[in-house]
Amino acid sequence: MKQDNLSQPLVTEDRVLIVDDSPENLRVLGSILSERYRVNVANSGRRALEILNEYKDFDVIILDIVMPEMDGVELCKSIKVKDEFREVPVIFISGLSDIDDKKSAFEVGGVDYIVKPFEKEEVIMRVETHLRIRRLQKELISKNRELEANYKRLKELEQLKDNLTNMIVHDLRSPLTGIISMFEILKMECESSENRNMMEYIKSGYLAANSLLDMINSLLDIARLEEGKLPLNVGIHNASQIVYSAISFVSMNTKNTKGNEVVPDIKADVRVICDADLIRRVLINLITNSIKHSNSKSPIKVVVQSLNSFAMFSVIDDGIGIPKEYHDKIFEKFGQVEIRGKNKKYSTGLGLTFCKLVVEAHNGTIGVESEVGKGSKFYFTIPSSS
Repeated sequence: MKQDNLSQPLVTEDRVLIVDDSPENLRVLGSILSERYRVNVANSGRRALEILNEYKDFDVIILDIVMPEMDGVELCKSIKVKDEFREVPVIFISGLSDIDDKKSAFEVGGVDYIVKPFEKEEVIMRVETHLRIRRLQKELISKNRELEANYKRLKELEQLKDNLTNMIVHDLRSPLTGIISMFEILKMECESSENRNMMEYIKSGYLAANSLLDMINSLLDIARLEEGKLPLNVGIHNASQIVYSAISFVSMNTKNTKGNEVVPDIKADVRVICDADLIRRVLINLITNSIKHSNSKSPIKVVVQSLNSFAMFSVIDDGIGIPKEYHDKIFEKFGQVEIRGKNKKYSTGLGLTFCKLVVEAHNGTIGVESEVGKGSKFYFTIPSSS
């Protein structure tokens, strides 16, 4: 029998290192284990480190606790500081009465011990148990690496998709702006016309083109908000002025065929710290959504109230409502909710995402209280100056 290698018929590719200064222990353990595994032996800590540096692919290490020069505890410490062996299970050889030695062995990273004199069945059972755990660890590490590589690739593909989308959307904005300009010219040219149908067609086209432009701007702004590249023009503004401006825009630029009245309810004279244009757009989105999903001629309330060092804006309707399980989803990008019993979806999947990102950029919060058939209350908070 060679001191370093025991060549026997192999059953598995697992490699085991046995370290003991006793030739008899090496012979007995080597004879038991070489029937199943690739076995290396070392008669000292120094020789064990030489073998570990040479092979680096051991699956289990068996150490005698009591050895001259470098004992098993010291050797285990030296092994465990190496990255390639940190997860390799170390089983100690111990006598029945060596309680303190066993305690030290577990403290430095040992996972088990084999009691002298050796029983073949026990030796095989303990080694095989830790080899099985080791195999599972290796499989898990391999799977994790594969998942990390796949995740990285998916992120790269997602970034490519976003870049392509943003490029296309950006290119769409110019011709669409031209179409809107043409509609505006047509409106001026036909204002004196007695053809009412023509004016309605022009107005419908103008509103549709503006709606599409809003979607394009939202996509581009969402991308910039996600990357933290949308600059905020922050100042101190009167909350009521922002509300009235948003309501005015909606009344002039939204097709409100159901006759809903948007009613401001300003409960406090609040001054807010914000980018007024962005917060106005948030309110426009919320009001427009409420009109879209409300009952005919029912009022839409826009409430402003003071809340400690924040101002709370709420948009309240008595419309179709949203199931509770979808209250978070509607704020996700492209997140849409199927309305039960109705052939339509709640949200375009862009407006509420834009609202969420803008509010969070102002260190505020946004949410919804809603019940199916009883309406919705969308609310958000932003810092106030008082």
